[in-house]
Parts: sequence; C-alpha cells; structure tokens
Amino acid sequence: MGERTTYTAEYKSKIVIEILQGEHTVSEIAARENLNVKQLSNWKREFLANAANAFNGSKNEKKKKRSRRSKAA
Repeated sequence: MGERTTYTAEYKSKIVIEILQGEHTVSEIAARENLNVKQLSNWKREFLANAANAFNGSKNEKKKKRSRRSKAA
C-alpha cells in the first residue's frame, strides 16, 4: 500500500474555487489534477459548509481593527 497524500488547505481552496467558477467540470479538474471526483466533491462540501467562518472574527479582533482605523484617520 502507498502512503496517503496530504494536500494543503491552500491547494484544496484553489481547486474548490476553480470548481465553483464553473469553467471546467469536476471530472475535468479531477483528471487534470489526478484526483478522485468523490474527493473533490467532499472538499467542495466542506468548503461551502465552512464559508461563513471567513466572516466570523472574534469581537476583540473587530475592536482592534476599528481602533486601528480610528487612529489612521
């Protein structure tokens, strides 16, 4: 048995964004990248399930950003 390949979050995101753009089918991308279609579907599902987290910062982070903006203005 071969070792499992581990893909970075950046690589997975790049592939999922390409899928979402719709210029190529999932099958085309899978073939080009030598990946399984089911794997790409799982990445897409996980990506979409966690998309809202991109906009969830902690309250402290938001306060720091506001403070920086106020000082810069």
